[in-house]
Amino acid sequence: MSLLGTDLHTPASAYTPYFAPLTSRLNKAFPIGNSPWDIFKPAPNETQLLIHLVPLAFLPSYDDQLFPSLHESIRNARGVSILSASYLNPDTESREQKNATSVVVTGAPPDADAILPSINLFSRNRRVEQMFSSSKNSQCKKCWKFGHIPTRCPSSLPVCPFCSLAHTKAEHRCPNPSCPKGGNLRPVLACCPSSVACCPNCQEEHSARSRDCPSRPKTTADTPKVLSRQAQDSMDLAADQAGPSTILLSAPGAPPHTPSAPVLPRDAPPPRQRAQRTITVTDLAPRESGDESLDFDSYVRSAQ
Repeated sequence: MSLLGTDLHTPASAYTPYFAPLTSRLNKAFPIGNSPWDIFKPAPNETQLLIHLVPLAFLPSYDDQLFPSLHESIRNARGVSILSASYLNPDTESREQKNATSVVVTGAPPDADAILPSINLFSRNRRVEQMFSSSKNSQCKKCWKFGHIPTRCPSSLPVCPFCSLAHTKAEHRCPNPSCPKGGNLRPVLACCPSSVACCPNCQEEHSARSRDCPSRPKTTADTPKVLSRQAQDSMDLAADQAGPSTILLSAPGAPPHTPSAPVLPRDAPPPRQRAQRTITVTDLAPRESGDESLDFDSYVRSAQ
């Protein structure tokens, strides 16, 4: 059962009156012992806020004590409750070298609006701004640069990811009125020679979202894999067990390589020595077994 709406930005709280009827309907449709359809709840919808220049003299040293302290102070200042609190800088030692720090608090959107853009904490007005998560791999969909998101974009004008001109992707059109791919009617990347692709980051002939763009930050997945010391040792040991006369070729036509002595890990126990049996001259004398005598080869096989 689904609830359909025309406005994609309708909050989950608008559907609250329908939760109880849906729960009842699902419980009747699936008559089982412990029904999983207890009650519908709105999806988590929290806003992160960054409070700047909070004096450390009024804050606890331990992270787990920060939330109770700020919860009381913010509730007394604005009459709203926060859901969590943490230090922006998680390093305790580096924080102790400063007089003030920034803290991150989360709250429901209506409560967050009551705290923005500033709040009076510890007898002074503290600047508050909404916090957005990003990394060096984040790509802005406004200017198509890396390292920030559209809400933090420094550019005042949009940039086209197809041609690098000052318009959005939806406004991109081919100047050729008879474009064979219809690029004059809708945005098409490199539709014809009249509309050459141009990346806004490297100026090469591809889209700004191309995975092969040289300006794209390299991730750990692009780093060549290097065998660990244990893996190298295992390969050397397996090669040595083939015998000293075995020759390994790394590639067709490559010079031969004779395996070196095995390199064992530091914590590995010493290799177990196989017990050796000393055969004396008297042991080599023929033994009688009835009317048959054992030769040397038969004796060695029987000894093993």
